[in-house]
Amino acid sequence: MDLKIAHQCPQCGGPVSLAETDRFFACDYCRVRLYITARGPFHYRLTPNTDGDALVHIPYWRFKGVSYTLRNAQVQHRILDITRIAVPNNHLPYSLGVRPQAVPLTFVTAKTAGSFLTPAILLKDILDGIDKQLTHGEMRADMTRTMKPAENIERAFIGETASVIFLPVLPKGNRLQDGINAAMQYQTGPDTASLIDAAGAAADWSPRFLPALCPACGWDLDGQRESCVFACSNCSRAWMPIKRDLTEVKLGAVYRRMGSSKYIPFWKIRPQVNGVALETYADLIRYANLPKAVIKRWESQEMVFWTPAFKVRPKLFLLLAGMLTLSPPDNIARDRLRLSPAYPVTLPLSEAEESLKTVLAYLVESKRHVFEKLGDITIETKDSELIYLPFNRRGNEFIYEGQNIAVPKAALAHGKNL
Repeated sequence: MDLKIAHQCPQCGGPVSLAETDRFFACDYCRVRLYITARGPFHYRLTPNTDGDALVHIPYWRFKGVSYTLRNAQVQHRILDITRIAVPNNHLPYSLGVRPQAVPLTFVTAKTAGSFLTPAILLKDILDGIDKQLTHGEMRADMTRTMKPAENIERAFIGETASVIFLPVLPKGNRLQDGINAAMQYQTGPDTASLIDAAGAAADWSPRFLPALCPACGWDLDGQRESCVFACSNCSRAWMPIKRDLTEVKLGAVYRRMGSSKYIPFWKIRPQVNGVALETYADLIRYANLPKAVIKRWESQEMVFWTPAFKVRPKLFLLLAGMLTLSPPDNIARDRLRLSPAYPVTLPLSEAEESLKTVLAYLVESKRHVFEKLGDITIETKDSELIYLPFNRRGNEFIYEGQNIAVPKAALAHGKNL
């Protein structure tokens, strides 16, 4: 589900509607360009029918993204789109259902009326519980009983949108009245009363709208609403927000051939792999037990990971990452880059880094041999670059001619909704 947040332009006060994935904002009224950030997850609330200090706000975790699980020598993946109550309680709804889609959302700030509970249940614990429930259901449905209990579990969450959504309620004696639909009443118990007593004023959860200006030359930065890397058309630099600062991204591209219609971004990551000897391309071929004869130059060719820098369905994400990691592009240019048209970067570097162990497991032919040692392997980033590759439009696909890699047009469109 896609959520919409009602807000006002910080510059002119004009009304704006933001999607939960928006990170770049250009006002239709005053034309100001801002990038959006926050301390921790964004905090929203369902807009109540009546406002006031008597309202108590119940927190729910909202998660939307892809869960990768390495289990029983398999790389499994699921697309999750959930809300779950973030405090222990048996009387309140455990999920918000479709209400975040039907009821307007607003940002929670220190000035928002009412009292607020802070999440007491970690999002990680909720996701682990959901994974166990789904796995248990799969095992019960497996009539051949071929599934085994979970072994060698590793998890990664890629491309996620995590936030907190507050449900407003109004205490009415021994009941809680829903702040949106007064006809809905929730019974209370001792656990609910103690929760209400623990509620306090809203913390400083306000989003930050910061000027989208190039730190190097002061020019307006370019980006699309869901972009997490912004480009400067004046000095050909790229920047990504980290907390309240813009950090420069190393940029490169394979120059397009005649007829190229779109540049698509990928993260190129130089890893430090601990727990196993993986330094060169030859090391990777041997470790993954791939059907390739190792040639001499691979012994000195540094191993690098490549992953998409955009959100896409999990199967295609692993396929693209695997193909480019095993056959990395060369002839990368890094000076005076002019990349137009370019597809936006929608997958942050931090999430690409989280995927590296999953990509490694995906590449290995004999997975059980590797899965037994996954817990001992850690992967850190020594260096990274954002590389744009030229793709040609051919029917309903974009083709990278260098390696005949295809990205369906529909997959890019669907990826914006992940």
